[in-house]
Amino acid sequence: MNSALIDFLSKEYPLKHIGKEVSDSSIKREVPSSPRFEIVDKKESIVQPEGKGVSVFRNLSGEQAEVVDFEAYTNLLTPQNPEGACDFIIDSIYSSHYIVFNELTASQSGYVKDFVQPTTGEKRVGKFSYAKEQMRKSIERFYEVNDFLDSYKQKTALFSCRLTDKASNETMERSMRSFRNVMKMIPNIRRNKWNCHGFTLQTRIYDNEFELR
Repeated sequence: MNSALIDFLSKEYPLKHIGKEVSDSSIKREVPSSPRFEIVDKKESIVQPEGKGVSVFRNLSGEQAEVVDFEAYTNLLTPQNPEGACDFIIDSIYSSHYIVFNELTASQSGYVKDFVQPTTGEKRVGKFSYAKEQMRKSIERFYEVNDFLDSYKQKTALFSCRLTDKASNETMERSMRSFRNVMKMIPNIRRNKWNCHGFTLQTRIYDNEFELR
């Protein structure tokens, strides 16, 4: 039996956006076998061995989770004109307990927030701002079809980041200072209201887990 999300992505969503249905078998998805799992984008396998992922989940809901490669799905619909979607959607297969729109990145800590390019002085958008826009656009595309997402009890937009700072690339002192700045930013992000169809905006720095409840 398909989840409500897979049925939606094979029928209503493509009918609205490209004028035809798609086969549910063409939608890349994986069902984690363990309550704790890690995922990564742009690899053949979504679920990764411990220590190899970017986004980490612990399923405490008692419901089976699935991970849908949403970016691959949107590229399948419009291969000549990719939408620019978030990486994954995680949902409870047999219920409407939770749905998570997840954008992943591996980045040095100095590029998580908006920053100024040292060589040019140009202001650049950081990974977090980019992730927010990707998730917002993805959520909005659902609501262009109907209010399907409102059936879920817990709706989350999750930014997951794996920091790549290394002592060989810069001094350990500078790396740890940047890391602390990122960690100070996280509570502020959670307190800020994110007005996007009732979704809660959260962040996780690897290997902090996001709990599915």
